[in-house]
Amino acid sequence: IWLIKIDAFGEPEWQKTMGGSGDQVPSAIRELPTGEILICGTNTVGGFSSIFLIKTDKKGDITK
Repeated sequence: IWLIKIDAFGEPEWQKTMGGSGDQVPSAIRELPTGEILICGTNTVGGFSSIFLIKTDKKGDITK
């Protein structure tokens, strides 16, 4: 997954890549009022699919 935040002028503020083996397909991305980001989607490895939910801080770093 390539996550990029751009400013009001279309200039990149930061970018992150995340994921692992298999095919990650994000289906929904939401910014929380706190600036944190939620990413939901599916991951397929060896023909088996699972759902993932990733939460990042304001700078796109994964949080627990």
